[in-house]
Amino acid sequence: SKEILVVNYVQDNPRLITKRDHYRARGVNTIAIVPLILRGEVIGTIGLDSTDPDWKLGSDDLQLLNQISLQTATAVDISRSFERTAQKAEQERRLTEITSSMRQTLDVETVLQTAVNELYRSFNLDTASCYLIPNQTMVDELAAPEAASPEGKEA
Repeated sequence: SKEILVVNYVQDNPRLITKRDHYRARGVNTIAIVPLILRGEVIGTIGLDSTDPDWKLGSDDLQLLNQISLQTATAVDISRSFERTAQKAEQERRLTEITSSMRQTLDVETVLQTAVNELYRSFNLDTASCYLIPNQTMVDELAAPEAASPEGKEA
């Protein structure tokens, strides 16, 4: 639901029978579930529990909770966007590093071996290999070693 749900006397509410023991053990009397809504979709919830039998939420409280949920959903969106941007930047950095390593030579075999070794190292792989279409070069296959580190090992 996209509306705040407030349930008083949760221990007596038949809709919450599966959680009744949980609430009883914690002495919870009232709960409020506030949806986190982003672009019209519920992306999560904020849960509030109170053991105070007199705890009630007024209209000002509900407005405040709505504003907090909107701010929280927006902050989550910004954080996710930042994480995606950081992942993209890391991919770009890795690509630049691999490309730079390959450009240090004009020898096809060395370029391919460098590419395989860099991919092997960057992705923490068990194996990596590169195949060329016949007649493109005399190198048919280069493979990164199956050991933990490609340095100093021949393919």
